[in-house]
Amino acid sequence: MHRNLKVFWLDDECKTEKLSGLIEDACDNGIDLIGFESFEDGLNEIKLNYKDYDAVILDANFKEHNESLVEDTTGNLAIKFSKELNKIPKEFHPFVLTGNKKGENFQEYFGRDHIFRKNELDSDDLWDSIKKWFNNLPDIRIKNKYIEAFDVCGDDYVGEKSGDLLLKILRNEEDYNLNYVRQILEALFKKYKKLELIPDDLKFAQNSRFLNGSIENNLQLNESSRLPFPIAVTLRAVVRTVVAGSHYTYDDKELKKDVDKYLTNKYSKKAIVLLLIDVLINFKRHVDSNPIKNNWVENKSPDSNVYYEGEITWLNFEGKNGRLKCDEYPNLFFYLNESENSDLFKVNDRVKFLIGKNNKGPKAEKLVKIDTI
Repeated sequence: MHRNLKVFWLDDECKTEKLSGLIEDACDNGIDLIGFESFEDGLNEIKLNYKDYDAVILDANFKEHNESLVEDTTGNLAIKFSKELNKIPKEFHPFVLTGNKKGENFQEYFGRDHIFRKNELDSDDLWDSIKKWFNNLPDIRIKNKYIEAFDVCGDDYVGEKSGDLLLKILRNEEDYNLNYVRQILEALFKKYKKLELIPDDLKFAQNSRFLNGSIENNLQLNESSRLPFPIAVTLRAVVRTVVAGSHYTYDDKELKKDVDKYLTNKYSKKAIVLLLIDVLINFKRHVDSNPIKNNWVENKSPDSNVYYEGEITWLNFEGKNGRLKCDEYPNLFFYLNESENSDLFKVNDRVKFLIGKNNKGPKAEKLVKIDTI
C-alpha cells in the first residue's frame, strides 16, 4: 500500500517561512517532513518514536536547546546526534541539508552522497536519494517483495504485530520460524471472531475445520461463507503442520514424525510460509467483500440409524482415531476401536458408517469398508 515517507528533520529554521516551500516540495514528492528545532527536542522525539520515521535529515548547524541563543556552527552537534542515532534499534543513515560547506572530516563522516547544499539544491535529487536509500533497506526490500501480504498486517485485518512477526520469519531464510507462523494464525482467527465471521468458542484447530464447513461445537458455517476449496485445504495443511511442527512433542506421534521429516529443509518451511501468505491475502479479499456476519446454523441431530457413505482422509493408528469426509459432512472424526477390522483401513478407503455424537458434535461410528472391486 503506497504511503508518503515520514522523515524526521532537525533544523532550527524548520518552522520558519523561509523553509515552508521546502516542506511543500517534499510533500509533492511523497515525503512528509516532521521538523524539530533543537538537538534536545529532536533526540527526545527520535528515541521515543523512532518506529514512526522512515529516514532522517539533519542541518549541519542547529541549536542544542530551544532556548539557546546561537546555533552550533562546528558541525560537531550534528555528528553527536548521528552517533546517538546509532544506538537506536533501527537503521538510519542521516542525510544532511545545509547552507554551509563543511570540512573534509564532516563530509567523510556523513558521506558526500548524503550531503546536500540548500543554496545549490535541486530538491528532486534529495527526495530521490532518500527514497532510493529507503527502498534498498533489507527490511523494505522484503516488504516490497511481499507487498500484498504486508497489506494485511494492519489494524483492519491481522494487526501490525503480525507484520513484525512476518518480517522476522522472512528475514531468516535458513530457518523459518513456525512458532511465529502459529502466532500469526492465532491473530488471524482472533480477527475472524472479532468480525463475527466464526464463533467465539472455537479452539485453534477447530477454526480451520469450521471455515471448511466442518461441524464444530454443533455449529456449521453456511456454504456461502466457507473458504474456497483451495484456500480451505491450504489453511488446514498449514494449521496441522504448524501444530505438530512447532511443538517439541505432540500427542499424534505419527503426524509429528511425518511433519518433522517434511520440515528437514528450508524449502519445506518456506512452502508453509508462502501458503500462510496465500491464506492472509484471501482473508483480506474476504473482509473487503463485506461478508455476512454470524452466518452459521446449529446442526440438527442426524438420524443415528441411517448409514452414510464416505472416504477416509486421515488415519492415526497410534492414537487410534481418524477422519473421513462425505457429502453431508466434510470432516468427521472417528475412533478406530468403534469399528471392526479397523486395522485394515487405509486412507482413501470408501466406508459406510453410522452417525454418533460427542461433546464437539457429530462423529462417525461403526465404520465398514465398502468393497469397490
